[in-house]
Amino acid sequence: MQIRRNIGSQILSVFFPEKCYICGVKAEMLCEDCKKKFVIPVTRCIKCGRALPEADADYICQHCFTEKPVYDGGIAFFKYTDAVKSWIHNIKYGKMSYQIRILDIYKDQISKAIDEFNPDLLVPIPLTMEHAYLRGFNQSLIVAQRIAKWIKLPVCHALRKTKFTESQTAVDAGRRKRNVKGSFSASKKIRDKRILLIDDVFTTGSTIGEAAKTLKQYTDTVYFFTVAGT
Repeated sequence: MQIRRNIGSQILSVFFPEKCYICGVKAEMLCEDCKKKFVIPVTRCIKCGRALPEADADYICQHCFTEKPVYDGGIAFFKYTDAVKSWIHNIKYGKMSYQIRILDIYKDQISKAIDEFNPDLLVPIPLTMEHAYLRGFNQSLIVAQRIAKWIKLPVCHALRKTKFTESQTAVDAGRRKRNVKGSFSASKKIRDKRILLIDDVFTTGSTIGEAAKTLKQYTDTVYFFTVAGT
């Protein structure tokens, strides 16, 4: 049976050779040049996990110092480089959800980072039914499902989007918090659990912050993981 699978894979690779998801050269998911553009920060804000200059290691960023977010911590895994932006755009708007496989390359690093939060449940940021229907999937859910397989934790649909909001990408930074205010409801089934929110991109933190505030009606501990951070 295994021999048949291997032969089948070889035949497919001849007629449908693997290409780098970013630049299109022959490679499995990512070519070496594009891998260099998937940057994992060395120094991060101790609250939101976004990249900081090396001189500011173990500091809190200006955003977290000013805003005092309600979540307990988190990590925006990649820097939001042009290559990462292109990849996430392919997944969300290009009907290329299979490209989530790139995360598998970084499975060990992501698992180790999440292990520090010691979560009980993974909770993806939900879409409205309208957005989910138009897109065909929820990108935060497929990220959560991928990670859940590695770390053997359940994905819990503990949040519901209760009102239609403009896309955060279409709203300036000053309006993002108002845009998502009161847009979620939470399930009591997460009571007293350690929650890890999952989303694609951390920009101003408005969505993660509102989701964390909603979940904290029933639990004290909410962390987050996003694929990238600006």
